[in-house]
Amino acid sequence: MRKLSRVFVLTLMLLVMVTSVSVYADETMTPEERFDERMEQFLEKRDERIARAEERFIEFEEKRLEHQSRKLDIITRLAPDMLEAYETGFENHNEIHELLFEAHKTVRENMFDEAMEEMDALKDELFEKAEAGEITYREVREKLKEAHETNRMELEAFRLELDEALADVRAEEEIDKEERTALKEELIIAIENKDYESAEEIIIQLYDYLLSHIEFDQYKLDVISSYID
Repeated sequence: MRKLSRVFVLTLMLLVMVTSVSVYADETMTPEERFDERMEQFLEKRDERIARAEERFIEFEEKRLEHQSRKLDIITRLAPDMLEAYETGFENHNEIHELLFEAHKTVRENMFDEAMEEMDALKDELFEKAEAGEITYREVREKLKEAHETNRMELEAFRLELDEALADVRAEEEIDKEERTALKEELIIAIENKDYESAEEIIIQLYDYLLSHIEFDQYKLDVISSYID
């Protein structure tokens, strides 16, 4: 996996360790036991976040399908020759959104798996030194805080790198979005005025914008997928 995994893993997991290895924690537990307990909590929260994300995605897609159904009703009445093209376009758009969600999910899962491997190695190394008296648990905590700050900066650099990779297509998408919005307003006016010829022409124009938006989502998918092994 590319830089995304390494940066995210170290930033997130080191943060967990920093908050886990506390010299003021419950003295009935060893530092390693406290660490393991915190990791269990992290696993539970990870699963909860994934479940919530899946629920939000389902809700969002249900609303999308409702909107598409209403649009298809209008197209059926005013531009029936475009119906098949729009149906295919919507299907492609929905499929890409599903792939985008799965790509995000896969990246997170891959990062987590790699994190667990790195965490086991880091945990053994640090606690072995602490138990041998080579360093104190307070020193472990401070070293991890320093590492966390370093990787936080790397994460910010990665975000900027990703933003730069998407900057041009996002700018084009914003322009298209404004033009789509204007055309939709014109369509509403045309329908209200029973100017069905103009309405049909606008529906034909909007199809080109649908294709452009699908290309935008496909590009995002390609970029995100490039961070998956």
